Amino acid sequence: MNIITRKQAKMIDDLFFLYQAPDPLWQKVIADTWNKYQGTDIGCVMQRRYIYGEKPEQISDVMGIRVSTVFSWRNEFLHYAALVAVRHGLPIELTQ
Repeated sequence: MNIITRKQAKMIDDLFFLYQAPDPLWQKVIADTWNKYQGTDIGCVMQRRYIYGEKPEQISDVMGIRVSTVFSWRNEFLHYAALVAVRHGLPIELTQ
């Protein structure tokens, strides 16, 4: 289930690749999201994706998980970030 639009997911996705968001509130969203998933399988996968720039297929091969799992976990990660953004009053429109 998607709680944010593809466009909004892409925008948040891009912020994680940049790691340093221009807005201090977005920096807080990024930090809060990393903190939530630190030390988890999802956090490890997202670190490989966003910090090391690995493709989902590479992550799948190295970690022994399906590519669909990589995308599912990415969606969970981004949705959590969107909820944190809403909590901080950032302009995210939830779909449901």
